[in-house]
Formats: sequence, structure tokens, C-alpha cells
Amino acid sequence: MAKIDSIHLSPPPTISVILPTYNRAELMIGAIDSVLAQENADFELLVVDDGSTDRTKEVLRGIKDPRVRVMSKGNGGVSSARNLALKNARGKYVTFVDSDDYILEGFFEDAMKFLQSNDLDMLFYGGRFCLNGKVSKASIFWDKRRILQDFEEISGKEFFKDYCIYRGNSWACAKFTKRELAQKVCFDEDITYGEDLVFNLECIVLSSKIGLRDRYYYCCDQTSESLCRGQVKVDEKSINLLKGHQRLKARIASPHLNGYCAFNTAFHISGNCFKFFPILKRSKSLDREILEVFEEVPKELYGEHKSFGLLCLLLIRTKALNLKSRYVLIFFGISTIRGLGFVLKLPILRSILPKKTLKVWIKKLIQRRV
Repeated sequence: MAKIDSIHLSPPPTISVILPTYNRAELMIGAIDSVLAQENADFELLVVDDGSTDRTKEVLRGIKDPRVRVMSKGNGGVSSARNLALKNARGKYVTFVDSDDYILEGFFEDAMKFLQSNDLDMLFYGGRFCLNGKVSKASIFWDKRRILQDFEEISGKEFFKDYCIYRGNSWACAKFTKRELAQKVCFDEDITYGEDLVFNLECIVLSSKIGLRDRYYYCCDQTSESLCRGQVKVDEKSINLLKGHQRLKARIASPHLNGYCAFNTAFHISGNCFKFFPILKRSKSLDREILEVFEEVPKELYGEHKSFGLLCLLLIRTKALNLKSRYVLIFFGISTIRGLGFVLKLPILRSILPKKTLKVWIKKLIQRRV
């Protein structure tokens, strides 16, 4: 049974900040302080203790800021903790902060300018990775071909396509979503890998107007273990990505957008789940499900990412081979391409061959086979 602190009798805030935590008594202090330090912003902070067994409850009892509401529940995972907070959020918009991360000053002030003046359904920001003192940017899109303006507006349907093709940042954090929209979608508590990605895509497709802000206020601290899991096995990743794909197909119910959804799922599977020895041990039924997703990818999308398009061709067009043999062929092909890529970067060859020789060859191969 969840325990919720009493709600202060005050007007609903503009932003509800949702911060789930589990056994992070020391780390979460930095996350909470970074939220409470936000100036010129109207917000509430909902901290959900997901069944912690350390000093978390004691630390939270010591917070007297009236903007903070504390909720306690049995351990059920990050999605169930976020869902509890969503049900009790009062703000016009919701945003998520993980208990081992932090946000920079000015984040909410900047967001409120665009949320209030543009009546957006969602507002996306980039973020930063922080590891051992080194900081690197994590853009809204991992694919650098998608150039961002300082601020731009885009429809939900168009952004859905861009998000799938250009590999949108899958964090649930560093984004603001209208509360009613987030409450309608919620997190799937049966999905334990890729749940943020599914939540984002569902919210995107239901949005009319989305804002993209090329700023980096959210800091993901990679020196600590993930909030909801340690190392996830390859097959578990595949199974969860497939669950998310089936949910999205059912919710979206658009043949056109489902093709982009398949591209996105297949790309994530190829990037996160294609490990040689685990694949050779994979069950035939799981192999078949994965192949079906690859077969759903429209051929016209192969060219959007050359090496991924080549992977689709190798996997789908080699039906004379069983799936295990196809995987061996793919890994041999990938290793060969990587080896060629290394060789072509040697100074003596770079002075002779055009810079993009290999990319041009792959592009021609895909165009010839599609």
C-alpha cells in the first residue's frame, strides 16, 4: 500500500517533477537539491521511495521544503514508482529526474518560457553524460544528420518519424509532457528494458505540437549503477524490446507509422542485442520474432542508415540459410566491413582513395538490392 504525504492546499503548479528512488539515500540528495535550486519556476517535487531499505526514509523526513511531496511504496521498479507519482501529480506538465542524476540551474526557467508561450504538448531537451569528471553531450537525436535549430516546433506525427529514423534520445528525462497526456499513456510495468523509449513514442504520436530545444541542462551521472537494473542480458533486452514493439503497434494502429516503429525497434535490437555467442544460443521462437520485426521495416527506409540497411538485406534476403547461419554471415560481413574501414583509414590509402569510398559502395549495394 502506497503512503502519500498530505497535499498542501495551494494552486496547482506549472510543473510536477517526478523523482523515483531506491536505496539511494546519499546520491538522491544531489538530485533533490538541484531541483529545489531552480529559480523563477513554479513546480512541485514528487519523490517516490520504491521500498528502500537504507536511510532513504530518514533523509526524506528531514526535507521541510513545502514544494516536496514524499510517497512510499513497496519495491516494484522504476515504472511503478513513476506511475504512482503520475497519478498524484498536479502540474500542467510533468518531467522526470532520476535519483542519481542532477539538473543545472535555469532549466525550469528556460522550459517555462517555451511551454507557456507555445502551448506545447511536449518539450524535448538534450542532456549531458558525466563520467569520472568528463562531460559529453547527448543530443535529442543520436544521429548527427538531424540538425537542430536553437528552438523548433514540429507536429507529433513528423517528429515520430524523425525520432525513429534519427535515433531519438530514449531517456524519459530531460523532457516535459502535458500531465493529461502522460497519465493517459503511463509506463508499462511489464517492460523492464526500453520502457522509456515506449513511453516517449506513445506520447509523441498522441501530441499535436512538440518543441525541440537545443540546450543541455540535464546531467546523467554514469558513475553509479542504473536506477532500475544492473547488467541486462542480451535475450532479456530482445524480449523487452519486442514487448514494447507489440504495444506500440497496438496503440499506434497506423500502417505507415508502424513501418517507422519497426525500423526503430529493429535498429535498437541490432545495436543492443547482436552479440555473437548469445545469438547462437538464442531460441528459435525468439529468433523468429526478431526476424518478423526486421521484415516489417519498409524497404524504402533501408537507405536511411546504410549499415543498418545492409544488415536488413543480409538477414532477410538469405532465406536459403537457416537463421543461425545468417547470423554467422552477418557477423563475418560486419567484421569484414570494419576491417576494410580500418584499412581505408590508413594514411597511404587515404591519400589515394576518395574519403567516402566504402560508404558509397554500401549505398550502391543497397540501392541495387532493394
